[in-house]
Amino acid sequence: MLRQYQVVILGDEGPEAESLKTQLALKFAELQIEPELLRFESLEGISTLDRRAPVVGVYFAFDAPPADIDRHLEPLLADGHVVIPVVRDLNTVNDVAPVSLRPTNAFELAADDPEFIRLSDVVLENLSLLRRTRRLFISYRRAESRRVAIHLYEELDLRTFDVFLDTHSIRPGEPFQEVLWHRLADTDVMVLLDSPGFLNSRWTEEELARANSTSLQILQVIWPDHPQAAYSAFSQAHQLSAADFVDIGVTLGPDCRLTDEAVKVIAREAESLRARALAARHAYLVQEMFREAAAVGATITAQPGRYLKLETPDGQKAIIVPTVGVPDAVRYQEIEEDLSAEDTNDLILVFDERGIRDRWLKHLRWLNPNMKVRSLAIGEVKGWMGRRIGA
Repeated sequence: MLRQYQVVILGDEGPEAESLKTQLALKFAELQIEPELLRFESLEGISTLDRRAPVVGVYFAFDAPPADIDRHLEPLLADGHVVIPVVRDLNTVNDVAPVSLRPTNAFELAADDPEFIRLSDVVLENLSLLRRTRRLFISYRRAESRRVAIHLYEELDLRTFDVFLDTHSIRPGEPFQEVLWHRLADTDVMVLLDSPGFLNSRWTEEELARANSTSLQILQVIWPDHPQAAYSAFSQAHQLSAADFVDIGVTLGPDCRLTDEAVKVIAREAESLRARALAARHAYLVQEMFREAAAVGATITAQPGRYLKLETPDGQKAIIVPTVGVPDAVRYQEIEEDLSAEDTNDLILVFDERGIRDRWLKHLRWLNPNMKVRSLAIGEVKGWMGRRIGA
């Protein structure tokens, strides 16, 4: 039986609920997850849920709740599942949300998110399909677009992204370039402000090269009358016009500013790109694992929970969990809790080490002898496979 991702839609099941279902189906396609693994249920189907599989509830709270709704929610909450109250106005939570959901941080629908991209991401995060950290990197040339970068930083910060901007994100005394590469390795999406002189800087050129080498998805924001360069096979283009600037005569330099609406549109596109970006980096790790397994005659199969089962010719088994970005303690815990019951003594977290700080890599190596889940850099997989086959 396939392990399904279960979403329980509760409350006012009107057009908002249908919009969420549509967006979740699109996100599953972007994440390359089979559509049959996404299961929607209503209030009546709560008792039929698979308690061993991921569950998240979404309660659309637009009117006063039914008197007995808390009794129906109790099985979900008692099992530790998250139920997200969704409201049109946070000031109305105590009037429209069931009593049992009032302690839960509510989600306020936004007028500028008609496709429900943000709410779908929250659902996916609670199903452990997207990282809870929402990391984004802004690459720009200071002399041409610094004010635009800061404006965009502020907008994305409001949307709960953890935004890396060199002038705001590196503490005094830190090794500047080392920290920059580390954050680039741990980002979901790069927003590249493609002003006419972007590649005239050594540093911006290196940032682009690093992004390309790790299959990082790029939202390429192109200045008016500036041709779109084929910087990356992983780019999505957003063409600016003169009308997107506060002063159509000032499109470069310290006084160059985008309109609030233009910045909001860019932020929405970055949000939309995020699931595809994570899917591409996950796919790279999976493909590398398949390639290395084939080279030594091992068999490897992809599982619905987005992990891999490896078996060597002599019957040794391992569970491999491709992990995008820099591994942290939460990821170790999730893997141990979700996969400890599998038929193996080896739980291996595989990650792409390129750009990660040496001190962090040293820390991960130090953890390995003391953890049930062990980390393995993708560059070390070939040697690890060879040692297992030769053992």
